[in-house]
Amino acid sequence: HDKVTKEFHYEEKRRTNEKIAMRIESLKDLEDQGMGFILTLPRKSAEIEREGKLLGHCVKSYIDDYANGKTVLLFLRKEENPRKPFITVEYWDGKVIQARGDHNVDPPEAASKFLEAWSIRQQERKPYRTKEAIQVAA
Repeated sequence: HDKVTKEFHYEEKRRTNEKIAMRIESLKDLEDQGMGFILTLPRKSAEIEREGKLLGHCVKSYIDDYANGKTVLLFLRKEENPRKPFITVEYWDGKVIQARGDHNVDPPEAASKFLEAWSIRQQERKPYRTKEAIQVAA
């Protein structure tokens, strides 16, 4: 029973990661850098799980929505330490829906200013739309 369960979870994770990989191409223009920060897309479900574990918040519960084109997740990092989780961002339809740091704290002022400027640039380019995400994932 344990072996079957393990194989099921492995296969489920593999499918999820394939869906995420298919979305990355259409989303990678959301990645950015400046003002001492790097904004990047998670490329695997394990990265999202790690983010939630290290920051002590529930981003793991968004993995399926991210993989299935129902939301966009981004990781905001400090340039001097790009591998260390700092702020997790949920973005949708041209707006930052939420940005949370360690144990769900709001981002510091400098990070909020970066995200605000980034969001304005995204809106000027083109808002991210649900239909596009679903078409890419299909």
